Amino acid sequence: MNTKFKQVLTVSVASVMLVSTVGLNKNEAKAAGGSTDTSYTEVWKDDFNGANLNTANWNYELGSIRGIEQQHYVNNPENVYQKDGNLVLKATDRPKADQYGNPRDTSEIVKYNSGSIHTNGKREFLYGKLEIRAKLPKGQGVFPAFWTLGSDFTLDGKIANNQGHGWPSTGEIDITELIGKPETEVNGNNGVYQTLHYGTGVDDNGKYAGNGTEFKLDKGVFNDAYHTFALEWNKDSMKWLVDGKVVRTVNYADDPTAKTIFNKPQYMQLNLATGGAWPGPAGDNLNNKEFDIDYVKYSRNSTQQADANAYYSKAPKIEGAQNVVINQGEVPDLLKNIKTQDGNKVDYSINDAPMFQSAGGNTEVKLLVDGVANKDRIANLKPGKYSLYYSAYNKDASPSDIKTQIDRKAVTLEVK
Repeated sequence: MNTKFKQVLTVSVASVMLVSTVGLNKNEAKAAGGSTDTSYTEVWKDDFNGANLNTANWNYELGSIRGIEQQHYVNNPENVYQKDGNLVLKATDRPKADQYGNPRDTSEIVKYNSGSIHTNGKREFLYGKLEIRAKLPKGQGVFPAFWTLGSDFTLDGKIANNQGHGWPSTGEIDITELIGKPETEVNGNNGVYQTLHYGTGVDDNGKYAGNGTEFKLDKGVFNDAYHTFALEWNKDSMKWLVDGKVVRTVNYADDPTAKTIFNKPQYMQLNLATGGAWPGPAGDNLNNKEFDIDYVKYSRNSTQQADANAYYSKAPKIEGAQNVVINQGEVPDLLKNIKTQDGNKVDYSINDAPMFQSAGGNTEVKLLVDGVANKDRIANLKPGKYSLYYSAYNKDASPSDIKTQIDRKAVTLEVK
């Protein structure tokens, strides 16, 4: 979901020339960077059949995030809701009184409310097959995405920087993105992109970073019907699929930076942006445009399970994280019931996401307590609910080092 312009290789149903391991024997598949086990076992699925979003799995992303996009992410029920077995992320006109210039380019007016959700601290994924079935919107500047980021990400400053990694050293896997054109044009509304972003420091400079591919339908646009979009992720390689067809393969075994970054867990994100540097200005007629997701599903085969087990056997693990209730003015020991392996340490961050207000211009989530060293700030928290993120890592390692393994758990802190 990086919003910079991307160079892409365009492919279509009739002209897929990228490497696929489908139909190869086991030795050939292994040489091509793929798993030799094609039988998947479902690990987790959200059918979105309930009345409301399951916040045991999902968090809301809120405010003006990333680039020069023209949406304000909100948790309003008209922008993020479940209906008829679908998760709906909907763009709606932002009231005139609440519109504002994007803080990264004030000439780009934030004129829509929209939805974005993620699983950071609640569900993470390492190897396996991630898939959604969805109907994508169309129109000038609609920008829906299904993607992942490293579970160690500091959420654009909503978690203390010394408790994780910043972008792009977390890694980003864009499983599918669409940048819509005017509804009268097929071009744009009929193509989806598959891209990796990663690097050291602040540079998106990995060997396979950027330069993704575009997959185009031979007929129609992605708003005409539901389609499946998937990533098959093996240790050192990835495959992207649209409607079961392999549209891109990357074997990153020859890139030490990619091996370090992408052989660690990622979390999932679904969002509907509008406008930005890549899709261009958002049209004036995007009110009520929907990104409709039928399901999201995660599966693993035996090889992927074994490789994930090997990672987790050595990785930090947080135990005992649960919702906390305190009285105003108290400074509790929030690490009292938290356990991790010998040699690790746990720290925490507290932000005010659950009390976010969408009205009032450029409203935002604020990091209020940036670690146990500043725990006295807890006494200043007003009554209400807060997001409490625990992070565990080796006590002798630097969390900003991309080699450092980090476990993350998100719970709620309620102040009475």
